[in-house]
Amino acid sequence: MKVAYCIAGLGFGDEGKGACCEYLCRTKNADLIVKYSGGCQAAHNVVNEAGVRFTFSQLGAGSDGRIPTYLWRNFIVDPIAMLNEAEAFKDWIGSSEDPLKNVYVHPDCPIVMPWMAKLNKESGGRDGTCGRGIGVCRANARGDGERYPRPGLAGESVFIEFMEDADRYREWASRVNITEHPPAFKTAVFEGSQGVLLDESVGFHPHTTWSKLTFDVAHACYRHLRISIFTNVGCIRTYHTRHGAGPLPTEADLGLTDEGNPENEYQGEMRFGHFDWPLFRYALTTLGEIGKLALSHCDETPKQYCVKYENELSLWPPACIEDQVDLCLALKEAKPVLADFDLLQITTRLPILYKSYGPKLSDKE
Repeated sequence: MKVAYCIAGLGFGDEGKGACCEYLCRTKNADLIVKYSGGCQAAHNVVNEAGVRFTFSQLGAGSDGRIPTYLWRNFIVDPIAMLNEAEAFKDWIGSSEDPLKNVYVHPDCPIVMPWMAKLNKESGGRDGTCGRGIGVCRANARGDGERYPRPGLAGESVFIEFMEDADRYREWASRVNITEHPPAFKTAVFEGSQGVLLDESVGFHPHTTWSKLTFDVAHACYRHLRISIFTNVGCIRTYHTRHGAGPLPTEADLGLTDEGNPENEYQGEMRFGHFDWPLFRYALTTLGEIGKLALSHCDETPKQYCVKYENELSLWPPACIEDQVDLCLALKEAKPVLADFDLLQITTRLPILYKSYGPKLSDKE
């Protein structure tokens, strides 16, 4: 009988999903990591017991090089970035073993090409891009290429760049396993991406991603892998964060920093805000049934949290994209009502997987 633990974020991303994946791999003796949503833009930080950080993107977070990673057919792959990640990973764990021999890629996975990232960058950030070509790749995979028309190839610099990288694409294809099925396993950890508040169907448009991030998108993979038992794990910090544009009603100077999420050209600086109870309830409603809650950053808990908004704004799952736009506009005008912070306001309502008081595995209780 196969068992799965499925991880998803209850915020705008950066909720500690990488550390949660590592925790579940170690404590549940997982023998497979499945990346079931998002793509190569994911950045999941794991800090080892020596205090050295590694940012997992396309390798399963928490893997020590021996746990296979399976990229489900929804996952957007960047082959060249994966080659670079593999080399950095070998340095991090101090091994000469090639981690890509344990990466299994579904043949339907969309592939990012150089011209896609180029078009995303030329959009000037109007789509909330991170400059990795995700939006262009997903649009073309869905047959919506007119939104980002492919450039003509004859004489184009992007074509020249692709030809220069052609050998690296071939190298990648020779080092990974391109197959519909991963190796045999008993316990899988499903590693989600970003957070449900960025979901393309329930997030606040236009500040959304090009992926579905709810638990139910993993169900097709459960059927494919014949998984019969699963536990859903929702990750959240003791405060809210956002990397990029869009509403963050409780945004404030909390004196917090995050070295794992540095400023970048397309998303700017990491943003911080008080824990937002209305947004948390909305995330619980839209994400799907949660079996466990993984609560991180308990060592830097702000003294207040948002109980409600002054205008009594009601957040309900949207029925269409127009609803998502309306929600976004309403949240930009929302004024939070703050109260003294109490972890019990969060933790007594759901079973707790752990509370984390630092980035390392040993910091989790």
